[in-house]
Amino acid sequence: MPLIAIVAAVVAAFYLAVREPDSPPSRAPGSAGIAPLGSVLLGAGAEHLSAALNRQEDVILVDPNQPHAYRVTKSAVGYVIGRGAGDALATLADTANAARDAQRIRNAVYVDVRAENSSAFTDIGHLQPEVRRQVLSAERLWLAWLAGGPMEWDRYRFMLTTATTQQAEALTAHERLADFYTALGAARYGLEEARAEASRHLERVIDLTPKRYGYLMQRARFYLVLELDYASARDVLQRGRMRNPDAAPNLFGLTQIALREGRIAEARELLEGAERYFAPRRATWQAAFARLAAVTGDYALARTLAATAARDTPEFRTRVEAMILAADAAVLAGDRDAARAMLAELPAGLDPALESRALVVRLALGEPGVSFEDIPSEADRYTLARAAVAAGETQVALEAIEAGLQQRDEHLLDSLRVARFWGSLRSDPQFALLLGTLTAMETRSAPPGTNP
Repeated sequence: MPLIAIVAAVVAAFYLAVREPDSPPSRAPGSAGIAPLGSVLLGAGAEHLSAALNRQEDVILVDPNQPHAYRVTKSAVGYVIGRGAGDALATLADTANAARDAQRIRNAVYVDVRAENSSAFTDIGHLQPEVRRQVLSAERLWLAWLAGGPMEWDRYRFMLTTATTQQAEALTAHERLADFYTALGAARYGLEEARAEASRHLERVIDLTPKRYGYLMQRARFYLVLELDYASARDVLQRGRMRNPDAAPNLFGLTQIALREGRIAEARELLEGAERYFAPRRATWQAAFARLAAVTGDYALARTLAATAARDTPEFRTRVEAMILAADAAVLAGDRDAARAMLAELPAGLDPALESRALVVRLALGEPGVSFEDIPSEADRYTLARAAVAAGETQVALEAIEAGLQQRDEHLLDSLRVARFWGSLRSDPQFALLLGTLTAMETRSAPPGTNP
């Protein structure tokens, strides 16, 4: 998964389910009875989206004789979303991918429900109108990215920063900025700015909600990604585990520490329960666990988790990433036919980041017409390094790893010591120097383990 896709799992703090509020629900204009927030009627030509919409409980599908807050119909120009009274909210082009279109419909309904009924949502109900608009606009960008669209990260940051400037108590904006700087800050703005900004927003989060459980997970990620302070991260995660033993962020973070310190057996033991993990956003978490399972060399578990995530997730981006993860694990396991079959199922028109990850697997398979030059220069350093290894470009791979360590690329940090896919580099003296550099940057939680 890409580094922000991990945020979709590890930091998933704001893709909330559209739900009925504690107060009485609003009445849909022009309808008899009470229409729950997010209730949707599928009109003519849109019936085939029903199953896809039902894959996540963030909208309520109703029968034609029931009151509804929104109506979706198919026309020559795409899917038309209207409020109960009939006024159009949005028209979305048909992408010929029902699951993706259903997600885009959910996104539009979700944001509109929150905008029109903000008092029903504790994270935005207290915000000033302009601040709320900025937060929802940033949320709309994020949701469109989850649906497979391009992302304007600088615009996303600007909206959330504007919100915190205009209203210092905008907790949700501080949370998302802390997540953003932790995951992407070092690559985009340099390590020092990322540390300073992530820390500043985390301080505001704890000031505003001193007893918030989620803060522990955000602080642990700050230690894991930006500080490489595994001793502090482990302490925070263990505290979190005492409060919520089954929380996925605890399991994920502790597994990352075990991998980074070379304790593969411990990482595999932690991952044993990943397949049975049940909780909100289960599919997204299983895709994240699949990536770590591949790093441990348990390709069978990686394929199982990735296939489950691809089948169950309602998010287009997570589905594609999980399919690529499954294909990658199949190649690593020597099952090249399964990898080709999985790649053949990928939808067309992927954005460059997703296409680059698929190209890594295609390079490893030696597919005709695929070359290292097809990887865009803006690809993340992990993807570039994996592609370079597959193409035999050792020096390029080593340079990408060196840059990725400074940019705090989580995929590199998690895999560099133990993953077998770096095997062709391990005899190179420069690789040993890179491992030494990484060790010098880390604060360990325990003596390093032995790589079996």
